Amino acid sequence: MDPRKFVLGAVLAAAASFAAAQESPPIPLTLTTTGPGMLGTTFERSVSGLFVDVFSFTPATVGGTVSVTLTPLDSSVQFFAALLADQGFSFLPESGATNFSFAAMADATKPLSLTVFGFAGNADTLVDAAGRYSGKIDVQTVAAVPEPETYALFLMGLAALGAGVKRRRKTAAQD
Repeated sequence: MDPRKFVLGAVLAAAASFAAAQESPPIPLTLTTTGPGMLGTTFERSVSGLFVDVFSFTPATVGGTVSVTLTPLDSSVQFFAALLADQGFSFLPESGATNFSFAAMADATKPLSLTVFGFAGNADTLVDAAGRYSGKIDVQTVAAVPEPETYALFLMGLAALGAGVKRRRKTAAQD
């Protein structure tokens, strides 16, 4: 059996099941400070059969590079795809790789979320089985850089203050 056809069939079957599945509430995760300009968290999930796990984060909005690593803790867990910060990532393992790692830029104006698509069970027979996986999320935050308009407004404000001071001095000298 061609593994690519199997993976494609599994992804199509999963997509049909995901479309029919009811959406569950997001799983909350708290990002904690792990170093200067760094936030992170780890988690562990128990799953069975086709699964879609949606994670929401506190703080909800962060800006910077977000790195995600998903690791199956049981051989029955396989990943298909993930969505991070509105960017999609597919997982096609090469030579027995099981970890699913990816990174994306997050915009601090949008809520950060992670959605994981996978299957826990026997891939050959598509029989569901219980499994577990863990995840590690690291965020390298980016300091806010003012827009050019901000600098222009700042300089105009300084010029207005300078003009006001000069005018007062001139008025005070005439009195």
